[in-house]
Amino acid sequence: MSQTATTTARPMGVSISRAVLFLSVLLSAAGCADEKEEKPVRFSDNGVLVYRLGNDTIGYQHFDIMGDTVRLQTIYFPGGYTYSVTDAVLTAGGTIKKSETVFHVKDSSRELRERGPRRVFPSPDAVDRKGKPVKGPEFISGGPFAISDGGPVTDYLFPALPHYITGAEKVNGAQLAFRELRPFSLLRSAPTMVYLSGDFMGHVTLVIDSAGRLESVEATRSPLGVTGKVYRNISFDSLLRVTRTRADLDAVAPLSPVSKTITHFPELDVMLNYSRPSKRGRRVMGKLIPYSETWRMGANRVTEITFSEPVYFNKHPLKPGTYSLFALFGKDAGILTINHESGIWGTDHDVTWDGERVPFRMSRPSTPLEQLDIWVVRVGPGLFTLWVEWDYLQASVDFSMKPILGVEGDE
Repeated sequence: MSQTATTTARPMGVSISRAVLFLSVLLSAAGCADEKEEKPVRFSDNGVLVYRLGNDTIGYQHFDIMGDTVRLQTIYFPGGYTYSVTDAVLTAGGTIKKSETVFHVKDSSRELRERGPRRVFPSPDAVDRKGKPVKGPEFISGGPFAISDGGPVTDYLFPALPHYITGAEKVNGAQLAFRELRPFSLLRSAPTMVYLSGDFMGHVTLVIDSAGRLESVEATRSPLGVTGKVYRNISFDSLLRVTRTRADLDAVAPLSPVSKTITHFPELDVMLNYSRPSKRGRRVMGKLIPYSETWRMGANRVTEITFSEPVYFNKHPLKPGTYSLFALFGKDAGILTINHESGIWGTDHDVTWDGERVPFRMSRPSTPLEQLDIWVVRVGPGLFTLWVEWDYLQASVDFSMKPILGVEGDE
């Protein structure tokens, strides 16, 4: 159960809750064949895709593809336990006809509770999250135009995608991510390599064998931070037994507990909501926080900050509301990015929603800090400082109730 701590100085309250992972993301290679000219799909494959998302989540996905029918069984470990079963039917062109997912989540009582099913099917009159009509197929499940809206499962169709690109011609498709249809393209850049690119996925390389079967996934420079390898000699039933035992142990104390704190200042209230990863003997800068790559400023879901009143970061105004925080660090410098989208997973960084970018002041603490800590302090009337500290990283940025002009590094 999450708890909310109310403070008048530096937030100290930490809430521990079971992590749930991801709204569903189903990738489909849409539109690469006209429906009237479709031919039966003659393709089958099965195996276990073992992958890592970012630095804190491991997934096991058993896939069984038989023609246009795909069954996915997926396990996630974000310091908790989620198991899902998805049955999907694709067209011969790769578009998702329909899908149904049932997922099971282990809560703090260690009980495995079933949720769902969540059904997905095409909708010809869909609109995107800005209310504009969507050209192409869209999918609905429970919400207005969402795919598994509110579900904690991510289903990647990476194992099926290479089959739908057999020549050198680029194939354009669309993926469903967080209630929006987002375009992507597939290109066979070499006989054993398929290149996937899109505004949400970034750049993903799929390595395949001579029969067109997936061997590995590499997307370390994608916002997803995915790497994965396919194994065809692993018993998925054994994985289920082993991971459920591990989930029982992890249920006592999540690896990255959630901290939700509200600080009351004379001028405004500030709420921080983020997960707090620990070092656990690992190198932080350059490893857990990669240099020159966007960092979610925490673990699991994106770090969020909420202001009760209008504030300014330098001369950039922010209305009252909730914002997502991302950071980009080098060895001696850092930049805070304030994203105007909230309620997202940490790897779903849509740069089109980026707003203010403000340089951090960098310093070094005298002793390393084991667990990530983020807090806000009041340094004067209407003046505040946001601090981020972990290991030997110590970074800060000022904000205020009125614009701060003439600040070095301000754009």
